[in-house]
Amino acid sequence: MEQPQQRRTLFEPEPSAFVEKVPERVTAVAPPVAAQPVGTLPVEKELPPPAEIVEPIAPERARFNPWLAALWVLGVVSIAAALLTNWDIYEQSMISSQLDESYYMFISIMQTFMPWLFGVGLAAIVAAVTIHALDWQRRHA
Repeated sequence: MEQPQQRRTLFEPEPSAFVEKVPERVTAVAPPVAAQPVGTLPVEKELPPPAEIVEPIAPERARFNPWLAALWVLGVVSIAAALLTNWDIYEQSMISSQLDESYYMFISIMQTFMPWLFGVGLAAIVAAVTIHALDWQRRHA
């Protein structure tokens, strides 16, 4: 019994479009193993004498790490800002008994952030020293 042909839509590809044509296989016959000389390999060109062989040179490491420099700068600037602000607050409170109202706001804000500035600066310097120590240990191990 014949099956009715299915109607294809305009966008449906023909089924034979997906079938790849496989080329015929060609097999080569290798020469017998006994015909090849034992212990020698064909060499197209000779190797240079051992004196001319140069070992590859390792690429030179970068001597400057910008991230490490940024860590040092962050540490130093943070600690300096905390200490200078603390000194400024102390100096202004000793010199003048009548301070402007805006300066009281500055004092309260800086007293809030001063310990954090100092802590971040100290942590950045400790991290930079640790990275230097690990790098030194890796180079001298």
